[in-house]
Amino acid sequence: MSHPPENHFEDNETRKIRLEKLETLKAKGLNPYGGRFETTASIAQTLADFQENKKVVLAGRIMASRNHGKVYFLDLADQATRMQLFMKSDVLGEDAFAMLKNLDIGDIIGIKGELFITKTGQQSVRVLEYHVLSKSLKTLPEKWHGLKDVEIRYRQRYVDLIANPEVREIFLKRSRITAFIRNHLIERGFLEVETPILQPMAGGARGRPFKSHHNAYSLDVFLRIAPELYLKRLLVGGFERVFEMNRNFRNEGVSTKHNPEFTMLEVYQAYADMQDMMKLTEEMVAGAVHNVHGTYK
Repeated sequence: MSHPPENHFEDNETRKIRLEKLETLKAKGLNPYGGRFETTASIAQTLADFQENKKVVLAGRIMASRNHGKVYFLDLADQATRMQLFMKSDVLGEDAFAMLKNLDIGDIIGIKGELFITKTGQQSVRVLEYHVLSKSLKTLPEKWHGLKDVEIRYRQRYVDLIANPEVREIFLKRSRITAFIRNHLIERGFLEVETPILQPMAGGARGRPFKSHHNAYSLDVFLRIAPELYLKRLLVGGFERVFEMNRNFRNEGVSTKHNPEFTMLEVYQAYADMQDMMKLTEEMVAGAVHNVHGTYK
């Protein structure tokens, strides 16, 4: 007989409590899944351009909550960083302040307030009003230990992003790297193209393909294992510099370091040799490193 995991009953109890809070918010006329909310800036921009008494409108996820009687301190986080919120009973009003007990870590809220510096020197927002944008019904991974289970981290990447800020930083760096590579090649006269993902024959590399069937053509097709052959045909057709940043699929092993679906960059240049391509690659990689880190180290 199988047994539920240790935290099974705890999770059920937590969900029950949060559902009760959800109903309380609704009963008070608050929409716990509010719609559009326009902010004045991101938290990072607000901190970078911090001016005391400046009015701001921010949104993010509650990552910490501390109750001190007539005062709440919350940590509000967006995709880049977090900021402290100062929420006081006589500023919010008794009813709005009382409803704060129905908010939990993981909830997404929007706030309007003014910037100030606390007695301890921390840049904060004195909240004048708040709006519940999304009520969370599940708890986040425990604060100090984070999300360590590798299986869960890769299967539930969205939880990994919430629990481990360093993972979110990898996503941001990857976006900057791909943008740099694309611009680097375009500035040197390369044409970005898209080639077929579904192919009648898997070629351009050695790998086991995923197989499917095209009903309209009654044709067996394969998810590409590489874009090489189609890119070379473009050279035959007269284009002299082409590249593609593409998704490829190989029906092979899976691990934390090997994914059957992955991104590949292929670049082709007419009238060039190995030395030219080595120089292009070196400049591109070094430039991407400098673009992300501000140094070649």
